[in-house]
Amino acid sequence: HGSGSPPEPNRSTATWPQGLPMRAGPNSTARAGGQNEGPGDPCGISRPCVRSGALYFYFAPVSINNDPYNVAKNDNMIAVNSTLEIDITGQCCSESFGPVQYTATGGQVDFTRGAYLSKGGKAFIATHSTAKDSTTGEIVSKIVPTLRTGATVTLTRTDVMYVATEFGVVNLKGKSLRERAKALISIAHPDFKGELRNYARQVKYFILPEHEVD
Repeated sequence: HGSGSPPEPNRSTATWPQGLPMRAGPNSTARAGGQNEGPGDPCGISRPCVRSGALYFYFAPVSINNDPYNVAKNDNMIAVNSTLEIDITGQCCSESFGPVQYTATGGQVDFTRGAYLSKGGKAFIATHSTAKDSTTGEIVSKIVPTLRTGATVTLTRTDVMYVATEFGVVNLKGKSLRERAKALISIAHPDFKGELRNYARQVKYFILPEHEVD
């Protein structure tokens, strides 16, 4: 769910079994190529989809498609979203750079909460550990001590379940602030772990040496 580099490879490599419904936001041509052929989704629950240069609409309104309670009716629901940055407690900013709006909230909150409510469901935030600042060319960590001043909190830390980077996957559900910081630092890029640990010590998430090690 969403746009950018984490969702696109997922769309391009996926194939979709016949008759299996999908709930999704905007879909690329790559994803569409793996879907069932025909005039529309078999369950009528997907949103706009581009297929072979043409735009198809599946006529379920957002009020139905994105309703967390409807999403939760699907057992074992898996929600995959991306984010722009996440702090070491798990707060996600997925729509702005500081106070500057970049994109919309979309269905991130709806699908995350729907997966939480689903029997056997899981919600993932999938993101690269770093990004290149388009203004300065600097490589920055997407796991940060704190969100930028004025940043939008798209997902609260209590909404976030699994977080995945190229360095691993952690589950934040039910964890304390210390456990969250420890987990997220473990999947941060090695070049930025020192900075994150120092901040965790400064704000007393880490007090004793054993708080930092498994």
